[in-house]
Amino acid sequence: MTSGQITAQEASIRSDGVQASGVVLASRPTGQIADGMAVIDLQVQVTRPDGTTFQAEKTQAAAQEEVPFTVPGSVVRVFYPPYDERDVVFELYAWFNG
Repeated sequence: MTSGQITAQEASIRSDGVQASGVVLASRPTGQIADGMAVIDLQVQVTRPDGTTFQAEKTQAAAQEEVPFTVPGSVVRVFYPPYDERDVVFELYAWFNG
């Protein structure tokens, strides 16, 4: 979820996981709203710290200010456990600015 809606598991992945960058390949609004945020299906190409890549998918709620960072081509910060690249956390904002 977003920074205000992070779960305990996502917090653990952020603090103990691998940090990487990703590029949004595809996004699709689900039409659902969760806690006032749009729920979006995201597909992201993740670049590991060693330069290799993998694709990750996740359905995630995005606050209004985060929606511009869900369009294809957007760069996002990604965290994942080193033992399971399927369990990703996307940060949907201009992370390179802060």
